[in-house]
Amino acid sequence: MKDKILQSVSENIEIYGIKKLNLDLICKDLKISKKTIYKYFKNKDEIIKEYIRIILETDRESTMNIINEDISLKEKCNKIIYTYHKYKLPFIIMDEIQLYYKEEWNLINELKKFKISEICSLLEEAKKKGEIREDIDISIVSLIIDEVSEKLLDNKTLKANNLKLNEVMNQVIEIILLGIIK
Repeated sequence: MKDKILQSVSENIEIYGIKKLNLDLICKDLKISKKTIYKYFKNKDEIIKEYIRIILETDRESTMNIINEDISLKEKCNKIIYTYHKYKLPFIIMDEIQLYYKEEWNLINELKKFKISEICSLLEEAKKKGEIREDIDISIVSLIIDEVSEKLLDNKTLKANNLKLNEVMNQVIEIILLGIIK
């Protein structure tokens, strides 16, 4: 039942966001009482925190699995950026997480740093193998990815420029790995 509750939370957050999500929506969706929800969670905040925790945990596991896959460097970088997590984490709720769930926001940022670190480790390894230029400073690449992803966590930037997150990050990886000169 706990998993069903979290799945309902995931689906309802996608529609209503975090602030407008309430236990009545979950009860209606699952045809259960609030009493049933309270068997598993103390309140809405505890549900949201568990939802985010599971997403981050499964995302980290997925990243570790990708690192060990036998695929190209570009594919690994793209897959690390778009790793699997058990529930959907709609990009549009990032502002709400940052505003109302500071600890979880910090965990999201830790995961982002972990993923950037793993990408940079892959690039360092590729550099040693001669797959990328020796004169490339991986710490600068790390800064580029970090700054772009930080800017993109602000949903206003995407909206103002009519961009989609996955398109922007694909372009960033493409530019980093292949450059812009024909």
